[in-house]
Amino acid sequence: MALRSFCLLSLFALASCSSKQAQNCAAPWPGFYSWHDQSIRDSEGFSVEPLPANIIKVTRSGRVLWNGIDVTDRGYEAVTDDYLGQLTGYAPQTKVSLDFDAGAPCSKIIRIRQMMMQHLRCDEQQICLQGHRI
Repeated sequence: MALRSFCLLSLFALASCSSKQAQNCAAPWPGFYSWHDQSIRDSEGFSVEPLPANIIKVTRSGRVLWNGIDVTDRGYEAVTDDYLGQLTGYAPQTKVSLDFDAGAPCSKIIRIRQMMMQHLRCDEQQICLQGHRI
């Protein structure tokens, strides 16, 4: 009986570990770059002012900010989708960076990445970034 209880507890522990690993959404997807990547720094040139970029931030509490403006209550998915759609008409396209606090809801981070991939063709261009701007 003790062995059976130990096995059940071990299974529950393993299950909880694997579910936490599945919720780790901090790793960038292919096509997403870091502000620290040499190719991104080179594309910024030697200007005193950094090139414009749109920053989408997901806070720990689940709020979504577009360039510092909270768009959560206006329907963050619709607003983000609209803004990203508008960016595709600009030439050259500005960079878009996804930034998020530790503990931010993975579902929102994943959804925003999906929308970025859909609108910005992140895998073809170096305009999709993740992390804090340096």
